[in-house]
Amino acid sequence: MDGSVLTCTSCGEREIELYTCETCDQIGECSNDVTKELFCESCICPHVKKGHDVRTSKGQVPLVCVDHKKLHNQYCKTCDVSFCPKCLGNHSEHKMGSIDERAIEIKKEVFEMLTKLELDEKPLRAKKEAISEARSCHENEQMHLQDLCEKKLDELRQIWLKRIDENLRFVELEQKEITDQIEDLLKLQRRSRDSLAMTSPHLVNDFKGLSSEYKEVCEYREKTLAMVCQVKSCDFSDVTELIDQIGNEVDRKLKTVVTKIDNRCLKRFPVMAVVYSNFIFTVEDRIMKIERLKVDGSSSLHLTDVGKIEFSQDVKTYYSIYCTNYLCSCIIFTNSGTIFRADISNSKVCLKTEIEVPAFPNLVCPFGYNGEVHWCYWLEDRKVLKFSHNLNFVIRSTSTPRMRSRGIGGYRIVLTTENNEILIVDPYNFTNELIPRTKHNAKAIDHVTFVGDCLFIWDVEMKSVTFMLKRSKQWSTKETQRWNDPTQLILFENSQISDIRFLPALKCTSGDELCDYVFMTLCLDQ
Repeated sequence: MDGSVLTCTSCGEREIELYTCETCDQIGECSNDVTKELFCESCICPHVKKGHDVRTSKGQVPLVCVDHKKLHNQYCKTCDVSFCPKCLGNHSEHKMGSIDERAIEIKKEVFEMLTKLELDEKPLRAKKEAISEARSCHENEQMHLQDLCEKKLDELRQIWLKRIDENLRFVELEQKEITDQIEDLLKLQRRSRDSLAMTSPHLVNDFKGLSSEYKEVCEYREKTLAMVCQVKSCDFSDVTELIDQIGNEVDRKLKTVVTKIDNRCLKRFPVMAVVYSNFIFTVEDRIMKIERLKVDGSSSLHLTDVGKIEFSQDVKTYYSIYCTNYLCSCIIFTNSGTIFRADISNSKVCLKTEIEVPAFPNLVCPFGYNGEVHWCYWLEDRKVLKFSHNLNFVIRSTSTPRMRSRGIGGYRIVLTTENNEILIVDPYNFTNELIPRTKHNAKAIDHVTFVGDCLFIWDVEMKSVTFMLKRSKQWSTKETQRWNDPTQLILFENSQISDIRFLPALKCTSGDELCDYVFMTLCLDQ
């Protein structure tokens, strides 16, 4: 017996959803939830009409029609609302549906939203931890700055007070010098009076010294009186202005500046333009930089500049497409809706042109065909994929396929479905093949790289990459590995999974690491 199916206390009807009447339970002074009476939808109707406090078995207040006092158990697809049976006339010309089936669909959407929210929480928590570390380092630096400011302020205080003290002593010395001259004059006066009382021989002999001393005192006095002594202190306003200027400059230097970089456009991915060649596209500040990546025998990475492309709008997204054996193209979508095509060779950017915005609905991705740009798009009402190079080529799918690959797998397109199936489309030969989720181990497909007959499936949550091989027209999983750094690269030789090696995280010339979980698969240069 299914334990999830309950029985109505009144009529014995077995239903999954039953109701309780809180009003009747309170009147019966029933405080034990286990002994509460359960009612089916039919038996609860009298309680609803009386305006009782009715609840579902989960404790929620059911939706009751205001006009008819009936429970909502019908569903209108046209209005996307529930209603009671007596309101059916208001929806007589509408398309009806099962309310339980609609609830299952909504639960699936809510589950997908919850999954997305849980995935969104992880980078935010990582950012919170990074900010916490930055805060700790910042606080340590500010404490050092506080000690430095206190030390420097004390040093400046000592220097300035010392200067003021010297200024005071300078005038004091000037005053002392004049005071000493007055003392010398008084001494000379006393000596002159004493000489008048001397005998003639003494006066004659002493006068020469007295006369010489008199001349020296008079000359020094004349020089002192001739020099005007003016004492001038510095202007208070000048000092105040200077201190304010210094203070403002120091305050400006001390101010903490928080720089927020919007790295949503800092994306980077490789393009296999020619066999065993890779290009790295970096978009930053409306400039796309193209670099060629090489890997030598020691697994060392080498980047060389190919060129730059400037845009007048922010870049929204971009795709790499296969054109010829010696040329690849990058299709760039801007936020304003403009689309550009940039053709890249081994050594330079050959061409940058604006292309016409396609009129097809629900674009999935561009692709290359005979050197021209074509479009893969989705028709929701028919549940089919169509291709602009041949409108007769149609692929049916139960759900909307999504582009998950940033790298090129020749002219083939790699898409994924909501069921984690991998759809490989060959627009040249008008064929497609579906790899069911039972063939790979990835819980979620965040990125797919397709080279030759090798598939690399990245699962961010599981931190794993799954390698798949195609042998005798059958895809099979060969190996699944985990990585420590999501920006690490996979190296394999000659499109054969004979030697799998993880390389260190690639950094561009500006020192910024890869972001947004954009992964790369590289081949050895030959």
